[in-house]
Formats: sequence, C-alpha cells, structure tokens
Amino acid sequence: MAETVECALHIPNNLLFIIKGTTLMIYLQCNLTLRKWECNFDPYETGPNILIGFYNGSERIVFSDLSFGYQLFVNDNLIKENDLPIPGNKIIKTDQNFIDSETLDPDQILIRDADIRVNIWCNESGIYTEDTFNLTMPSDAVEEYEEDLESDGETNTENTL
Repeated sequence: MAETVECALHIPNNLLFIIKGTTLMIYLQCNLTLRKWECNFDPYETGPNILIGFYNGSERIVFSDLSFGYQLFVNDNLIKENDLPIPGNKIIKTDQNFIDSETLDPDQILIRDADIRVNIWCNESGIYTEDTFNLTMPSDAVEEYEEDLESDGETNTENTL
C-alpha cells in the first residue's frame, strides 16, 4: 500500500528571486463539474512554466483515483511530457489552484512564431477528460526576452536577500 504524506513548500520570507526577462506561462485547469479543460496562455509572464490544476467550485477538492498528464510540442517536436501521480503514490485532496508545476527550457520554447501544442488529460472518478490546445509564441515576446537577457549582461536572475 502506498504511503500518504501531506506536505507544503515553504519559501523563507528573506529569500526572493526576481527573474528578469520575458518568458511564458501556460495555465491548464480542469473543471471537474463540467469535465472540461481550460487553457490560459500568457507569453509575457514570468516562467517559463506549465501549471496544472483542478477545480469544482469548492475550496477543497477530494479526488477519487486521480491521474493526469500532458505532452507539450513545439513545432511538432515533443519537448516535455509527464504523467502523474508517480507509481506508488496517490493524489488525495488539495486546497490549491494548481497541483503541478513544470519548468520549461526557454531555449526549446522561446522561438519566434513557434507553434505550441499541449495535449492534456485526466482520469478522475473513472471519468476521462482530454483536450488539445494550439498556441503561437509571439515574436515580440521572444524579442523582449532576448533584450532583457542582453541588457542584464551576466545573468538573468537577481538574488535579493
């Protein structure tokens, strides 16, 4: 039997990383009442990340045998995929908007006018829900990112303690 552990990520108040540069964020949420995936793509957000979450109108969601996964393609090349939970684990409940965060390699996704495709699925309470989202990386978002990196000179992060 798998062990169930509740945990939380704690970031000390005196540790803040400011990421300079324009990157993207892909927010994916499944409405478990309507059984429909939603995607919000912000190519100008700090990241680059994919955030995956679920909601059903309540503050706390109790899952029934949840599994989910995604594939991310850029110009028809698979650059990232993941299936959760990892074998031997279960996702029981959450009070968070997003339960998975995946970091993307900017060199693989910040490409002018790139075609981005996200295939996303979940199986919860024996109901399978899937969708595909087609996105385009705007050239100006890539240009802003490159300009910010050039103006920074040495690094694209500042550590403020």
